[in-house]
Amino acid sequence: MLYTVAVNYFATGEGHTLSLWIGFARDPDHAREKFRAAVPNGDFWAQGAEVSEGVNREHVACKYLLTPHALANLEDPHCMREFSGQLHFNYS
Repeated sequence: MLYTVAVNYFATGEGHTLSLWIGFARDPDHAREKFRAAVPNGDFWAQGAEVSEGVNREHVACKYLLTPHALANLEDPHCMREFSGQLHFNYS
């Protein structure tokens, strides 16, 4: 099954971090493990990660990190696909 594992973390003074993994896994726990291995500091981010079946277009991490072309490929059932990425910004 295809899963989205995503994090939207922000705190005053720490900035804002968006982390995302989309790919195939056996179950939600397996998807979280693959996220943990794929993103920087995955052990920390996996604790609060949201896991969804399919591509969760509504999660803010998807909206920030995925272009329309990337989304089209990730939703194409005819190909094997996996995406991981992270964005951090801080205005403090």
